[in-house]
Amino acid sequence: MSNSLDRIIRTLRSFMRTSGLPRPDRLVIFGRSGSVHVEFTSGTAPDRLAALLLWVTQLDGLTLTWTLRPDNTLTVSATARNRTGLTFGLTASATVSDLGGARTDKATVTLGSDQED
Repeated sequence: MSNSLDRIIRTLRSFMRTSGLPRPDRLVIFGRSGSVHVEFTSGTAPDRLAALLLWVTQLDGLTLTWTLRPDNTLTVSATARNRTGLTFGLTASATVSDLGGARTDKATVTLGSDQED
């Protein structure tokens, strides 16, 4: 298993370096499945979401899910893989107000500075 873990770490480091990706705040490697979980938790809300979106531009087979929770937190989750076969799960969250937005109903958010108060 250490060879598998070593290979995953080498592949991940190379992928991040050659793609110029931002460093995640949390990284969990699952050696048996060859998967990696990446979280972005620090920095401004737009920076966290931007970091996740930068990563997914370098991955294939993308599934992206946007979830608006009752506490007005927007969570973006993605699953994808890179060209070497590593599978990734990525997450970033931000409150709607940190994104300059407002909840307009149970499932809708308006983002940006042109919203009405």
